[in-house]
Amino acid sequence: TLFYNNVQGLIDPSQIKSKTPKLNMTKIHELHSYLFVNKPDIVVLNETWINSSILDSEVLPNTYKVFREDRTLKTHPFDPKQPKKFRRGGGGVLIGIRNDIDVECTKVGFIKVQAEILSVNINTPSGKRFNVTTLYRVGNLGTDNFDEVRKFFTGLASKKKLDKHILIGDLNFPEVKWPDTSTSVNLHKSFIDMITDEFGHTQLIDVPTHKGGNILDLAFTNISDLIKDVKVLSHNEACNSDHFGIDFKVGLDVSYRKMEKRKIFNFSKANWRGLNFELKK
Repeated sequence: TLFYNNVQGLIDPSQIKSKTPKLNMTKIHELHSYLFVNKPDIVVLNETWINSSILDSEVLPNTYKVFREDRTLKTHPFDPKQPKKFRRGGGGVLIGIRNDIDVECTKVGFIKVQAEILSVNINTPSGKRFNVTTLYRVGNLGTDNFDEVRKFFTGLASKKKLDKHILIGDLNFPEVKWPDTSTSVNLHKSFIDMITDEFGHTQLIDVPTHKGGNILDLAFTNISDLIKDVKVLSHNEACNSDHFGIDFKVGLDVSYRKMEKRKIFNFSKANWRGLNFELKK
């Protein structure tokens, strides 16, 4: 199962400009509770708002291997044409893969572009492979961003990383009508034509993914015959956000490893009174 959500920040908005922001633990606990109950194999998040001061293990449970592309000036360059709309913090994308799945996962690192995009290759022991990519596109970005995204997908295609591919993320195309893809915005049409016509993908979401009634979060794939039970979650089902989560099943047979047992202390049996007494000395 793949689970996706634009979480609209895992830190408080007041912390965005901080070099060492504090996590919003209420939202972290909400997210972890959803993951604990539903146990998705792949987790994809947009708008994490985190930076390198925050550890992977603070964001997702340690049962996941985490890949991140936090916002930097390299992924989200300053636009002198729209200085008031630029935000140094915010943004950021993440993909997590469960540790107990018997697969090999590697981040695509050979393509360097100025866009908030992240791609992970997933290979099974039987030789089956597919690629999961997430893209967060700020709505006011223009043709420069389009060119960078196109460069990224062209690079994936050149290395045969688009043979079996899923792209999911908040692309901010509110004017596009789905499923017929009609739009009066030329830039949005260019994006859709590139993904669907040039790279042969189908878009799976046709109901609102935002509380405002727009379809902003999209899922494209060229293995739609393997995708089952696509569902848009209810508002705040996974965590507090204006965006609704998405989940679906990917029909690839994978096995699960037996995880090694580890020692966990039973803190409920600790002698807290004695410990506090010693600390007061």
